[in-house]
Amino acid sequence: ALLIFGALLSATEDGVQMQRALFKRWARWILWICRLRVRVHGLDALQTDDPYVFASNHASLLDAPILIAAIPHDLCFLVRYRFIPVLELFLYRTGQIAIRRKNETEASRTLEEAIHALANEPRSLLVFPEGRRSPTGLAAFRDDAAFLAISTRRPLVPVYLKGAAAALPKDSTLIRGGEIDVYF
Repeated sequence: ALLIFGALLSATEDGVQMQRALFKRWARWILWICRLRVRVHGLDALQTDDPYVFASNHASLLDAPILIAAIPHDLCFLVRYRFIPVLELFLYRTGQIAIRRKNETEASRTLEEAIHALANEPRSLLVFPEGRRSPTGLAAFRDDAAFLAISTRRPLVPVYLKGAAAALPKDSTLIRGGEIDVYF
């Protein structure tokens, strides 16, 4: 129901603004419920009006709400395409960018579509270059973040999340709470 509600909000410009505010509130609410305190370092070096490509490590299911709450910019995500109709409607209607990785040709085509989508988009893009959560620290990076930053002429900002994996490890459902540091 929440996915459908979020998708329906994007039908008008006022709805899009409300949806973005709700995402921020949702993220902060998740962090509060999970007893997570987020400390942000280095954000003062960024301009709040400029769009960026943020590239973050990915260690926990909590990474998205942590970053939505920590980054003051309007964000869209680069996500892996999964054919789940309600989820696809939500992603499309909320302006997220889904990359199809079935083969190299399809991946290149969807990256080109992402460049065109970002050309008229004032929001910043958040990418997890590892492509999935890494249980052992940092996994090999895909070059999507660098490619999109260069192609859209946006600064690429590395982001490091410290403590998210300890708060909710990859193969666990037990949230441990604690402190998360976000470094820009």
